[in-house]
Amino acid sequence: RLEQKASKFQWPRSQEEVCKLTSQQFRWLMEGLTIKPKKCIQKIDHPRFV
Repeated sequence: RLEQKASKFQWPRSQEEVCKLTSQQFRWLMEGLTIKPKKCIQKIDHPRFV
């Protein structure tokens, strides 16, 4: 809930930081997560077992 003290949004500090959000980023923001993760999960190929 927005009125809770723990709820904080990451507002742009300048016009250059303003950007359009994807639907996924909007969900992250509503869940209290950052919209730009610091670390991405690497995609790996699964080894084939014979």
